[in-house]
Amino acid sequence: ALWDVFGVKPEDAQHNSRAVLAAVHPDDQARIVQTLQASGEALTPWKQEYRVLLPERSSALPAGEYWLQGQASPQRLPDGSTLWHGYTHNVTEERRANERLRLGASVLAHSYDGIMVTDANNTIIEVNPAFSRITGYAPSEVLGRTPQLLSSGQHDPAFYATMWASIHEQGHWDGEIWNQRKNGEVYPETLSIAAMTNEAGQLTHYIGVFSDITRLKNHEAQLAHIAHY
Repeated sequence: ALWDVFGVKPEDAQHNSRAVLAAVHPDDQARIVQTLQASGEALTPWKQEYRVLLPERSSALPAGEYWLQGQASPQRLPDGSTLWHGYTHNVTEERRANERLRLGASVLAHSYDGIMVTDANNTIIEVNPAFSRITGYAPSEVLGRTPQLLSSGQHDPAFYATMWASIHEQGHWDGEIWNQRKNGEVYPETLSIAAMTNEAGQLTHYIGVFSDITRLKNHEAQLAHIAHY
C-alpha cells in the first residue's frame, strides 16, 4: 500500500524514509519533519494531515495532489533510536466531502433568498437567516412544523393539488405564490420546490427557495396605472 499512497516502492523505503518524505508536498514537508521530531523527543503520539504530490504512473492513483492522514506512536529502543508504530491513509475524499458540507452551510447562511428544508413528511427541519428576515419567524418557531403555517388563504385546494402533482411527477415546481408573514401581512413570492431522493430513489427531503417580490408587484401595478390612466 506504500505504492498506492506515496508512489514509493517498499524496497525503496526499507532503510531510508527520504523517498517517502520527497512525495510530501513542499509546503508541508517542514511541518511534518518538525512535528515528527517533537513527538520523537517527547515520546508523544503523532497525528497530522498533509498533502502528497503524485506524478504520472508513480502510484495506483492518477497524478495529482492528495491529502493523507498519518498517526504514529514513538517507542525508544535500548540503543537510543526511535521505533515508530503507525499508519497512513488517504483522506482526500473525506476532506472534499467536508468541504462540500461547509460550502453548503455557507450558501444556506449567506443566501439572500429564503431557504426551507423539510423531511419526507413535509416537517420543517432547517431554515436560513433570509427565511426569518422575509417571514418574520425565528427558526425555533417553525422547526418541527409544516410550511402550512405560511399559508395566506388566497389559494384554493386546486392550486396546491396542481403544485404537489408537479413535485411528485417531475420532482420540482416553480411559480408565484402568496404567503403570510408572522405579523399577518400577505406578500407575493417566487417559489421553487425540489424533491430530493437518496441513491435508492427514495424521497428524503423537500427544499424550497423563495424570494419576496413585493416591490416588483408594486412596480408592476404602478406601470399598469400609468399605462391606463
